[in-house]
Amino acid sequence: MTNQVVVTAQMFVKPGHRDQLLDALRQVMPPVQAEDGCIAFTLHEAPDGVLWFVEKWASREQLDAHIAGTASVAFQEAVRPHMDENPFWILAPLLTDLGPKAVL
Repeated sequence: MTNQVVVTAQMFVKPGHRDQLLDALRQVMPPVQAEDGCIAFTLHEAPDGVLWFVEKWASREQLDAHIAGTASVAFQEAVRPHMDENPFWILAPLLTDLGPKAVL
């Protein structure tokens, strides 16, 4: 479990593009979710309308393979026209000794 990696990413949607972005995501999320090492690839919306991805990968190597892979390229090509920014962060778990509820 210690090798697992969590990623968070924001999507700032261009005005008037929310529906198109969601349609594109419906097409490109399943191939990513089917990749080796993908434990979770989830989409959430904040009250301000910013979309957040929370991802969990079995290892950094599998995340790196995803980033370099065809599903990731297709994902970026599909969503890029509909967003202004897409910052992301690769997170390292802390205080995992507190037990299973302290680990995503």
